[in-house]
Amino acid sequence: MINKIEVLNSKDKKHFLQIIKDIYGITQLLEFVYFKEEDKLFVANKDLFDFGFDEYRVKSLGNYIGTFMKDGFRFSIEGSQLFGQLANKNIFEINEEERNLWILGETLNCDKSDFEDTYVLIKCGNDFIASGKIKDGKILNYISKNRKLKKVFENED
Repeated sequence: MINKIEVLNSKDKKHFLQIIKDIYGITQLLEFVYFKEEDKLFVANKDLFDFGFDEYRVKSLGNYIGTFMKDGFRFSIEGSQLFGQLANKNIFEINEEERNLWILGETLNCDKSDFEDTYVLIKCGNDFIASGKIKDGKILNYISKNRKLKKVFENED
């Protein structure tokens, strides 16, 4: 069965929007149903909820987009890809070499004074690849062990 989920009402969605507006400059939400399981936020197409789940054994539902933290909201990889194009601040751009280090699970240095102890969306070229938190001149990497690559692309164009 599905863990207890809490669908966000309009007040909760406004609160979420205010958080991501303050951190990332995002001023609108995408057209999804937003729901929480503990501190994790998920989205799903509204048509999914027309389906009768009582007859089936469902382990998970929707797409995980991030986690509510004590000091803000940290997007998941998928959340950064969905919402990154809507952001207009706290976007940290990296090159391909830094991207490769990031997906291996490395922490990156951040010597830019524009970012101090905040969450950022990480962008490489036109792609949003993740989010992290800048603390003490470093971007903390939150990629889980099972999603980190052991080896990066050998022959990249």
